[in-house]
Amino acid sequence: MSRPENFKKNEKAKYFLNQHWATTIVSTADKQGKPRAALFASLTMIDNSTIIMACSDFQKTYKNLKENPYAHFLVIGLGRDYLDYEGVDGVRVIAKLAKDKKDGAYFKLFQKKMSSIGYKMTNYLVFKVIEIHSLAFMPRIENNKDK
Repeated sequence: MSRPENFKKNEKAKYFLNQHWATTIVSTADKQGKPRAALFASLTMIDNSTIIMACSDFQKTYKNLKENPYAHFLVIGLGRDYLDYEGVDGVRVIAKLAKDKKDGAYFKLFQKKMSSIGYKMTNYLVFKVIEIHSLAFMPRIENNKDK
């Protein structure tokens, strides 16, 4: 599948959130505002306004979301070279926790996927998308001193 160039923001978010090669950092804060960021690979955007995420109720991220339902998803698809910003793309998504589910079709789907990699999943979370933003990278500045 080719990378999106001029996708609408929702389509671009769905593209990156549903790719297994994309890296997703989920940022949350507790009720006092103390931030936390964690790496997650278990997110899926099921329509233009809904994200689901496999989770375990013992995680700090889960506890933060129960106190403060807002999350920031930073989804990055790396280019050819880890240190080369050319080819890096992704999205930032701000969302609000809507449901905490422990059963249903998505639960079974996630549970099968997560257990295959040794992850103990206890529930999945449903988020409603509030905002989607593209990533913006500064071009690399070459050092011309020695040229």
